[in-house]
Amino acid sequence: MARQKDLERKERKRIEREQVRKQALIKRILTIVGIVVVAVLIVLAIVFGSMNSKKAQSSDDGSSTSTSATSGSTSSGSSSSTGTDTSTSSSSEMKTDTDYAVQSGDTVALDYAGKVDGVAFNGGTGSYNLTLGSNSFIPGFEDQVIGHKVGETFDVTVTFPESYPNSPDLAGKEAVFTCKINGYTKAN
Repeated sequence: MARQKDLERKERKRIEREQVRKQALIKRILTIVGIVVVAVLIVLAIVFGSMNSKKAQSSDDGSSTSTSATSGSTSSGSSSSTGTDTSTSSSSEMKTDTDYAVQSGDTVALDYAGKVDGVAFNGGTGSYNLTLGSNSFIPGFEDQVIGHKVGETFDVTVTFPESYPNSPDLAGKEAVFTCKINGYTKAN
């Protein structure tokens, strides 16, 4: 009888240890999934900006391109030769005052061209309406844009996260983005 109870107790402990191991494994998997989701969002932001830049370049037939932003979203609208903006009507007008230094919370119309080891990389070039302080780009990127003015060309140096599954060749590498602010909307 005592032997039977001892076996039952050992079996319960084995099952408990197995449940603890499964829970720890689930926590690790959820952590990894969270990191992957964040990395995917960063890559999508870069790729989406690149796609908008290509659209703007392909419409360069003598007409001007106008960029407007609302709440940090990117919308690029082609303008007719009369200068009429065809982007969303709810977007606010970008200002081009060259004396204003952009601040956290402002949205900037930003052109960027990234290079790693002096070589341009896929998705590293584009235009994007970026709300400074939104942490939409690689950590440290937005902080280096703050204080610059419309028309300025400047470099932003950042390091891609060590875990960058959508572009493993960029993981942990330093990139230099040559940037230019084309306009801004002040934070409310």
